[in-house]
Amino acid sequence: MPKQNFAIMKKLSIAGLLMFLSLFLYHCQEDMGPDDEINQYEKYSKKGNLLINNDPAGLSSRIDYKDQLVSIKDVEKDEMLKSGGDEVQVDHTKNYAFNLKAEVAPPVYNDSTLQATHVTIKDDYAFVTYNYRGPAWLGGIEIYDVSDRENPQPITQIIMPDADVSSVDFYNDKIYIVGATGDYEERGYGSPAFLEVITAAENMNSEDIEIDTILDLDSYTGTGIRVTNENIYTTSGSGGGLSIFSRSDYSALGTEELDHARSVDANSDDLFVLQGQEGLINRFNLEDFSQQETYNGEGEIEGSTIEGSKSEIAVSNDYIFAALNDDGLYMLNMDGSVKQHIPKPEAPPDGEESNYVTNSVSLNGDLVLIGNGAAGVHVGNIIPEKSDSIEIMGSMDFEGPVSTNFVKSKDSVIFVASGKGGLKIIDISIDHGVPDDVVSTDPCETLIGEISDLFPEQKDVRGMHEDLFSDTARLNIRVKEETPVYVTFIDEKAGWKNTFGYYTYHEDNPPESVDDIDTNIVFPNVSKEGEGGGLKFGDQVQLGDEPFPEGTVIGFYLVAQGYKNGETVEGKYTHYTNKTFNENQAQQSTLFLSSGCNDLVLTFEDIKVGNSRCDHDFNDIIFTVRDTDDPEVPNTRLDLSELSYKPEWKEDQEEE
Repeated sequence: MPKQNFAIMKKLSIAGLLMFLSLFLYHCQEDMGPDDEINQYEKYSKKGNLLINNDPAGLSSRIDYKDQLVSIKDVEKDEMLKSGGDEVQVDHTKNYAFNLKAEVAPPVYNDSTLQATHVTIKDDYAFVTYNYRGPAWLGGIEIYDVSDRENPQPITQIIMPDADVSSVDFYNDKIYIVGATGDYEERGYGSPAFLEVITAAENMNSEDIEIDTILDLDSYTGTGIRVTNENIYTTSGSGGGLSIFSRSDYSALGTEELDHARSVDANSDDLFVLQGQEGLINRFNLEDFSQQETYNGEGEIEGSTIEGSKSEIAVSNDYIFAALNDDGLYMLNMDGSVKQHIPKPEAPPDGEESNYVTNSVSLNGDLVLIGNGAAGVHVGNIIPEKSDSIEIMGSMDFEGPVSTNFVKSKDSVIFVASGKGGLKIIDISIDHGVPDDVVSTDPCETLIGEISDLFPEQKDVRGMHEDLFSDTARLNIRVKEETPVYVTFIDEKAGWKNTFGYYTYHEDNPPESVDDIDTNIVFPNVSKEGEGGGLKFGDQVQLGDEPFPEGTVIGFYLVAQGYKNGETVEGKYTHYTNKTFNENQAQQSTLFLSSGCNDLVLTFEDIKVGNSRCDHDFNDIIFTVRDTDDPEVPNTRLDLSELSYKPEWKEDQEEE
């Protein structure tokens, strides 16, 4: 086919075919050659079709280091309790915290800004591909050292001035890329799609970059690549399909025509190829390449309706995940049946529907990261207790619009490719919300058993202890002599991750409303070890860092669902020990003296009293409050008058 006709056909076809796909950019041939660019940019050295950046300082100047917690915004609420009743015990978030460690501005070459398109992470390195959205073939690859999550480093940049780069993989010191090249005719190819193999030595430095081979693929562009110990598997789009090459000598081992093949992945047994428009998943045997099955979710999967839209597949040994653009994300069992379908996010009233699409998925343990275009990155968690269903924690909030082209995660790092917005590098950690100044103590050993007898699980205790719920029952602490005050965690049976704190005022000037108090967090996450948190029996914190003067009243509050992914949030609602601050002036706490252990005990009910889901057992959060940090020394500086003693039967026995 004449070059001019193919170029026109490519421009017209791909403009419609892949206009919504950031990974595949489809450009007309431009006359400027790489030698002209080298003269203009002396920092590049030329190796074949590659321009290798010899200016590491310039690469580093594009990175902006951060240490910023990424909030996870709610996109749907799940009120499943992790304990109680017939509910399944579930910890939805595992206390994952996501910290933005670096933002990388997109590279600029010859006054053209490239956009990040695809990422793979292997060992301590991340490989990022770039393309140019404009009337020229232009792409590249960058290599990042992510061995130090606090200080990720760009170490090598390769510019390809006559090619679009769509996807990348890495195996044993070799970089494998696919895309589309503008000089396909000069190379004797029948179409622009190509596979290129580049050798990079162990340290990935630019001087060690060498080209192994460049191979022709059918179709306009290579779309996906997966490399195993034996072979190279590539996909190419319209008119293409699956192509298989030997990794040892690059000989062609076979092809399979699969129109609109968008992505390829493998597990320990099989190879999987996704056809985006058709919504088909093709399963091949890794040993003999025989096609085993073709799945469409037993007819449930429709596939993308947007011509040329980006789609992505990821597989584990148990499940298949297919991001199918405007058809959302599918989780399939290995027999091809649909286990779960998560629709694409809804576009806001002023948003284009075609920008709010599911175009990428990455698996990392029980994390499922979903690239949803203009809706950003949604974070899902596979819940074993719910038959491995995906629960959506929320959406990463980067404090600004981020259109996610691709997301990739491995070990404790996430790369988010956001087109011309460049890259975001995120560290994954576990944060149980335990304060830094917590001190371990040894409270009365029988206290938990005593309180369990007083407040049995899922029993309405209001009728059992009427004195604790009378109109005159004391709920706040009063300081009768200047003293420090300590709160000790005893137990937790809540279904949510709640936040606990305190507030103070002088007894002669009580607040009229919540607006009149200043709140202070004590325990960001009042959940014990094994139940969604890290607190242990006896963990103690001092309130503030100064003694409280005589006449101070100390009130407490509990934010229901106040802790999420490393930060305290607004939650569902907040309960106060000042009943007048609560909805319907409901009592959500109790305060009493334990006669068995001589402790001042504070308990909370975390669900709104009167709610149909509330069990009214008031044992969701249990603390002791002391004016000394020694659990064996009784309180003397806190006003204990008018407080009920529990259990009362022990006093009766002592009198007898």
